[in-house]
Amino acid sequence: MKILIKAPNWIGDSVMATPAIRYLRQQAPEAQLDILCRKGVAGVLQDHPDKNRLIVFDDRRPTSDQVKELRKERYDAIALLPNSFRAAWFAVRLGIPRRVGFARAGRRLLLTHAIPYDRTYWQTPTPSPISRKSRKPTTEPGPIGHMVEYYGRICEATLRAVGFSPTPFECDRALCNPPLILPISEAAVARVATLLEKEDLANRPLVAVHPGGAYGGAKRWPLPKLAQAATLVARSLGGEAVVVSAAGPGERDMNLQLAQAIDLQFLPLGEQLDLPSLAALLARVRVLITNDSGVMHMAAAVGTPTVAVFGSTDWNVTAPWSRRARVVRQSPPCAPCFLRECPTDHACMQAISPELVATQALELIRECNEGLSNG
Repeated sequence: MKILIKAPNWIGDSVMATPAIRYLRQQAPEAQLDILCRKGVAGVLQDHPDKNRLIVFDDRRPTSDQVKELRKERYDAIALLPNSFRAAWFAVRLGIPRRVGFARAGRRLLLTHAIPYDRTYWQTPTPSPISRKSRKPTTEPGPIGHMVEYYGRICEATLRAVGFSPTPFECDRALCNPPLILPISEAAVARVATLLEKEDLANRPLVAVHPGGAYGGAKRWPLPKLAQAATLVARSLGGEAVVVSAAGPGERDMNLQLAQAIDLQFLPLGEQLDLPSLAALLARVRVLITNDSGVMHMAAAVGTPTVAVFGSTDWNVTAPWSRRARVVRQSPPCAPCFLRECPTDHACMQAISPELVATQALELIRECNEGLSNG
């Protein structure tokens, strides 16, 4: 049995998909499980212990030769974790006989096993929508699912499509079970240790921040507020504390602004690290203050105490899957709007104070130190 898993295209989504990959292996221990992903997310999937092979491939512009090579694999089924029409059409081109995914983005006819999509379960309602992406409230509100469960449902349906009778994929939101899987290699640990020694940070408390969020500016907390919150936390931890940024090279402008706004030692370490090494760094920090981002989900996976500031995105569906995490939000009636840029006054983020976030971070650090939270 050969199953191809088409990974999500975003870092955070790929991290949230890792329990579903583990579930596939548990239910089909003898199957060949290959993961097809784009280069940008390979770093969080390359060490997943339950895969047979990681195929790094950009499905947006495949050549005919590349398609032919993948067709030769003769996969029995593909679990389409992304929602796009493109992903389903690519699976058709590969000649895979069982194509499983949610019936979204006009692709139902391309799927051999289409899972009905219930928007009332997979999206938090918005009291006063300003976007077509929002969902109006219903008269009888019910529970909202998490993306960990979403990907698990696809993998469960894939197993059924190839003739298995799997145990249902189940999630416990309170316990954040099943856990995310992001192994940290010895090589990544060594790279980070060398970097921290070089910067004289090996024995100093680190407060990490992540100012970015690839989807757009609407989901980013204003940089001056982030800088102030990080400063408050670092000062509370003592004079040796250092603020480090997990933002990568593509977010250098934000790091420069943070460096000007933070009057403590600040180092943009994320600019020097690949994704596996960034995971190793996150595992060493005292706390991460972040937007809803891929880094947030990486931190959740490695057990980092995390304070996540949410505004335009769905705090139920994409919250950090960790008991060592807290979500901070002050949602106006237009949230979640799911827009890339705010067309009004960015009230969802402007209403969140640095003092509130700093207080949440310090309380979380104390709880984790006392052993009241488990990753």
